[in-house]
Amino acid sequence: MQTREQKIAHAYKAFAGHKAELKNLDGIQILNWQKPGTGWYRIRYVFDREGGRIYISGDLGEAVVQPTWPATFETTHNTLCGGTYVVNEGYFLEKVRATSDKYEYDRDEAEKMVKERCEGIEEEEDALERVMESFDDRWGLCHVEEEAREILERFDRDYWEWFTTVGRNVNGRIYLWLVGLKMAWEMLNGGNGK
Repeated sequence: MQTREQKIAHAYKAFAGHKAELKNLDGIQILNWQKPGTGWYRIRYVFDREGGRIYISGDLGEAVVQPTWPATFETTHNTLCGGTYVVNEGYFLEKVRATSDKYEYDRDEAEKMVKERCEGIEEEEDALERVMESFDDRWGLCHVEEEAREILERFDRDYWEWFTTVGRNVNGRIYLWLVGLKMAWEMLNGGNGK
């Protein structure tokens, strides 16, 4: 699984040659971010000022975002990609109301976290393996079988507070959306990232 920094670096590399086009309509701004002549890694951002929503669509999935800031290209950029950080994915994810996938799950990372939370689970024959049988790359340990729940409860009776997040990482598409927004802003504003 790639680190946050690797996902951001991948986004910058993937968007080499992309161009930004911004259309200002009545109450709506549409930002198209794509490599001319292709639909590869194409993103369309629709900023609905009146409706207070941002809609993202294209080759990298879809999202509906309900920001607490005015839904404009400038304010969204300044809130999520301006200042001293490259992108603020945590704050962005808080505002996402619907999306293709917010997270991806890493089995090795999940197993490591279960071992940390359930000290001694490795000593019990097949216990860790039986828990990890419920692991899914798309959903993590979200749909845990009864036997696995019983095992987890023996080691941590409050397992339900943490088990659905083991191995969870921000999906790479989130970084692509935010880096695309940042690069489009810089392109349309002469390299000025502020």
